[in-house]
Amino acid sequence: MGEENVKNLKSEQGAALDSIDLQFKDIDAAYKTKSTWEIIRALVILRTCSYNYFVDNSVKFLGLSQRFLGRSLTDFVVKPTFYGHFVAGDTPESITSTVRKLKSGGVRPMLAVPMEEDVNENIPMDEKYGRNLSAILDCILLSRHVEESRPMMQLKVTALIPADLVAKLTILYNEEKITVEEIAAYMETGALVKNECLDEEELSQLHKGLDRLAQVGKLAVEKKVRVLVDAEYTYLNPGMSLVTLAMMVLYNKQTPWIWNTYQCYLKGALSSIRAELDVTKRHNVCFGAKIVRGAYMEKEKLLALNEQREDPINPSLDATGDMYNAVVNAMLEHIKDVGTKCNIIVASSNEGAVRTTIQRLDQLGIDPGEDSVCFGQLMGMADHVSFSLGSAGFPVYKSMPYGTLEDTIPYLSRRAQENRSVLQGVRKERDLLWRELKKRVRGNTSKSMKAL
Repeated sequence: MGEENVKNLKSEQGAALDSIDLQFKDIDAAYKTKSTWEIIRALVILRTCSYNYFVDNSVKFLGLSQRFLGRSLTDFVVKPTFYGHFVAGDTPESITSTVRKLKSGGVRPMLAVPMEEDVNENIPMDEKYGRNLSAILDCILLSRHVEESRPMMQLKVTALIPADLVAKLTILYNEEKITVEEIAAYMETGALVKNECLDEEELSQLHKGLDRLAQVGKLAVEKKVRVLVDAEYTYLNPGMSLVTLAMMVLYNKQTPWIWNTYQCYLKGALSSIRAELDVTKRHNVCFGAKIVRGAYMEKEKLLALNEQREDPINPSLDATGDMYNAVVNAMLEHIKDVGTKCNIIVASSNEGAVRTTIQRLDQLGIDPGEDSVCFGQLMGMADHVSFSLGSAGFPVYKSMPYGTLEDTIPYLSRRAQENRSVLQGVRKERDLLWRELKKRVRGNTSKSMKAL
């Protein structure tokens, strides 16, 4: 099929997905939902975020602004600009308005509550995790409210279980001293996890964390919302996979409501997803996967260097691209065999990865209208990819953080630091935005001349 348009892909409802520009240069499709102000804002913000100094100091700049200009004036400047570009809103009404605009371009929302934890954070536990749980349950309800057909949301396990404990679970799971079945048994029946490697306090926190996750899983199934568990650092991921797989065993009986995330910048990405798929096969449950490149590369490399161990990151961007395509292809071939028992989201702004996936869908005869395969990008980035996919009828989502300015800016700052290579490589997106802006200026000038 090469670089030709994909044609005659039929949706489940029988409507034709006539074609898509696989070069992603269709500015009419990409920016039809954006106002001229939003085009200008995107140009300025994407340019600003390409500078490391700004990205590294954004939280400090926000603090200085609030200190010297005051909170009200800071909100007046930041909310319509950086916040408005990357964040869905801070009230149900503002979030619904943002989602409505996305959906008019064929793009669906994937809401994310901006919360996370790292090891060695000394914060009172029960109150914090109780608040986090309430926010996550509210996110499930809001996801169902704003997207009726196939709602999704993102979840961080470390928002509900202490990261230090998850790190210890990683060691135990890697050493086969704790099992998915033990975790699932507690979440289903209350059979206490007994492990001599965990002290009484750790076991108490584990049980409380699993109780929180069980509430999330039960509400997700009840409201029919897919929960995509985020990956984090390699010293946390196996522990998070342990509890996520237990949730799959419990809640993915007929439909993949619980998904895990696989980072393809890791050398072991393909073996990891295959091993975890095998767990779900043993239990005859459905499997869901979010496939990403990964966003913690700088810290992972530094940790490996400091600990004098092998770098877990692929040696080059090409190697990561090859790994990404290999993981996606393995899942597509599995979907060809099992259908909707396996769902994936190709969560990438990389045009080549999206293009390769579309071509492989066509080769395997997988109907994108069945929603077994969907696509995803971050809000505020790669709109030329997202809206081109949405306009052609492919299921595509925007990852959308929401919340107050104080909650979201630190979250966005960390995401920007982790994705700095992406932000520095958006030249094509800026070029397309310039083309759209010039087209509108010429159009307005022409209308003015005719009026005269």
